[in-house]
Amino acid sequence: MKLLFFVYLVNLSVTSIVLAQDIPNWLEFETNYARSKAKNITANWGNSEWLMEEILTGGDVNQKSKMVRLYLYPSTLNKFYSEEIVIDDFESLVTSNFNRNLPTKIFIHGFGHGYNCSFPQDMKDIFLLYQIPVNLVVVEWGPLAMSSEAPSLIDRFKNYIVASENVEIVGNRVGDFISYMWMLGYYSPSMVHIIGFSLGAHAAGYAGKRVYDSTLQQIGRITGLDPAGPLYSTGLVGRHLNEYDASYVDFVHTDMGQSGTVLSLGHSNYFVNGGKPKQPGCISQITEYSLFEKIPVALLGSCSHSTAPLYYSQSVAQSNDFIVATQCYSNVAFQTGLCAFNDVAIFGEFSSPRTRGWYYLRMLPQDRSNIYSC
Repeated sequence: MKLLFFVYLVNLSVTSIVLAQDIPNWLEFETNYARSKAKNITANWGNSEWLMEEILTGGDVNQKSKMVRLYLYPSTLNKFYSEEIVIDDFESLVTSNFNRNLPTKIFIHGFGHGYNCSFPQDMKDIFLLYQIPVNLVVVEWGPLAMSSEAPSLIDRFKNYIVASENVEIVGNRVGDFISYMWMLGYYSPSMVHIIGFSLGAHAAGYAGKRVYDSTLQQIGRITGLDPAGPLYSTGLVGRHLNEYDASYVDFVHTDMGQSGTVLSLGHSNYFVNGGKPKQPGCISQITEYSLFEKIPVALLGSCSHSTAPLYYSQSVAQSNDFIVATQCYSNVAFQTGLCAFNDVAIFGEFSSPRTRGWYYLRMLPQDRSNIYSC
């Protein structure tokens, strides 16, 4: 465990490159240990002995996959109204208000959160407010996302490992839903756009791979909102979202080297305010903490990390006044004007699927609604 902590601290300090090939793969040992010891699930997800046993001891993959649920939000008049779509249940699909003629947005939350948290709910509300003609589907995997508020550093770290292991189950379940609609001739994967935040971004990558492996069709688009970095940047855990997971993959970086990944593996990669902490309005950053404080801070999800969904939501609201970013090779070059005459690209929701490269921009995050509890 001490070795994995050391590797994780190294991961937090890296802001440009990671030499993953030099790091031994201790994942199997660490995951088994974490699964046998982790004990913390927030009250929001229930606290039954059966649920804890299923999650913390590994459980059956089929049972875990049933904890992944999908909720459709079809009403612009009542943003709290939802309809559950049961995966592999055609009746629940056709009797819902899912419109097969519209594009679909699927939102996947991250570590320690649930579907009723500010992401994805605030972003879903923006789409409803501006009456964007799409199906809005929110993924709930809260029981598998574990708790980011465990009392001790070691328990929080264990929970993160367990949640990271569950990411593949979540992504595969979402991918099965998309593949199921395609195999019925009901809906095309090309009309799907998955927006994943933190660990949810990597779940989106698994979903894209699952769909392609099952159907030889690609999802239309995946947006990774500050994809999770701890252990993913070093390759010690799971599979990183990358450009092969959809026809178009865009990354939004806001917290590189802290809670967010240092890898830019999308077709287009947007660096908001340099892509690193601290973002405007955030009080502290990881460098201000002691060595052993850095781990819980990153696993809690920093302020800078949580700005990524806010920036993206702003792009939805500005459909008539697009937010643009400048193609550049570094933030220093961007800040000093060396890229002033380079190509520009639209940031966020209306980004062109033909966009390629690294893009920099400045933004101020808007406040959350504070309607939702997490």
